[in-house]
Amino acid sequence: MHPIPAEPQQNPIHPSVLGSFILSKFAQDTALRAPIPFLGVIAAAYGQDLSTISWLAIALSLASLAAPFSSLLIARFGQGNVLFYPLGLFVVSCGLLPFAPSFAAVLVLFILLGVTKAMFSPQVHTFIADRVPLERRGTVVGVLELSWALSFMLGAPVFGLLVEQVSWSAPFVLLALLGFFGFVASWVYVRPQLTKSSTRAEFSFAPWRLVWQQPKARLFLFFSAGITFAAQIPWLIYPQWMKTQFALDNLQIGLISTIIGVADIVAEALIIVYLDRINKRLAILGAGVLYVLSFVAFALLSHSLLGMVIALFFLYLAFEITIVASIAVGTEVVPESRVAMMGFATTANALGRILGSLITLGLFMDNRFWLVTLVASLVIGSSMLCFALATKSPREKVKGQR
Repeated sequence: MHPIPAEPQQNPIHPSVLGSFILSKFAQDTALRAPIPFLGVIAAAYGQDLSTISWLAIALSLASLAAPFSSLLIARFGQGNVLFYPLGLFVVSCGLLPFAPSFAAVLVLFILLGVTKAMFSPQVHTFIADRVPLERRGTVVGVLELSWALSFMLGAPVFGLLVEQVSWSAPFVLLALLGFFGFVASWVYVRPQLTKSSTRAEFSFAPWRLVWQQPKARLFLFFSAGITFAAQIPWLIYPQWMKTQFALDNLQIGLISTIIGVADIVAEALIIVYLDRINKRLAILGAGVLYVLSFVAFALLSHSLLGMVIALFFLYLAFEITIVASIAVGTEVVPESRVAMMGFATTANALGRILGSLITLGLFMDNRFWLVTLVASLVIGSSMLCFALATKSPREKVKGQR
C-alpha cells in the first residue's frame, strides 16, 4: 500500500515564504530565460559560430533530466536538508561564469545552472501542493510563477543592456547577488517549515515506480514535453530572424523580448483571477487551441516586425497559461508521490526543449520556416490530446456543479 497524502493545511502560505520562493525562482528563471536571445553573443566571445548556439540552449536544459532525483534525496535526507543545496550551487555557478576560460567551461556552468532549477522547482511546487487545496492552488501557483514572467519582462532588457554596455558575463554577477538574497530569505522564512530527516533512510525508487505505473502520469509527461518542445522553436528563431530580416541589434532584441514578459504577466494575472473559478482542464485545452493558432500567425506574419511581435505575444500567452495551469493539475496526477511526479514533469519539459533545440536551427537555416511551424502545431495537438486523456476524470468539479 502507498501512503495517502495528508490533506493540505488551510491558509499556511505566509507572504514572506512565497516572497522568498519568488525571489529565488526569479534569479534562476532569469538565468535560464534571458540569455537565450544572446546566445550568439556568448558563442562569438569564444570564437564559436552560429551552429554552436543550440549547444548552449541544450546545456541550459540538459541538467533538468536530474529533476526526479529530488524525490530520492528528500526521502533519504529530508526536504529541510535538500532544498538549499540548489540555491547555493546557483550562486556559485553564476559567480564563476565571468571567469570561464573556455566555451566548454561555459557549457559546464550552464549545465549547473540547469541543475539548480531542476532540483529546486519540483520541491517548491510540492511544498505548495502539500499545503494548499486544489480549489485554491491555481491562485498561489499563478503568484509564484510571476517570477517566470518577470524574468523576461525585467530580466531580458536588463540582460541585453549589460551585454551591450559591459560584457556577456556581467548579467550573471547581478544574478549571483539576487540568488544570494533569495538563499538568505529562504533560509530565514522557509527553513523553519521544512522537515528534516532524523534517520539515514535508504534510497528507494518506489516514488519513481509509483509514477511510471500510472498510464495517466505517462500521458501527462508526454504533454509536458510536447508543449515545451513547441515553445523552444520561436525562442531560437525570432532573435536570429529579427537580426537578419530587420537589422536589429542586441539591445533592440532585448527590448522586443519584453513582449514575451508582458504575455507572461497577462497569463499569470488571468490564472490568478480566473483559474480557481473555472474548470482547470477546459482552460488548459482552450489555451492549447490558441497555442496552435498563434504558431500559424507566427509563420504568416514573419515578414512584418509588428506582426511577429503580436504573434509572439499570443504564442507565449497561450503557452504560459497552458504550462502554469497544468502545474496545479499535475500535482494531483499522482498525489502519493508529488515530488517525483513534478520532477519527471520538469525532466519532460527539458527533453522537449532539448529536442526543439536540436532540430529547430537546422530546419530554420534551410529556410523551412513553414515546416518548423507545422511540426510544432502537430506536436501541440498531440500533446493536448494526451492531456485530455490523462485528466478525463478530474478531481475538481466545475464551479456550480454538484
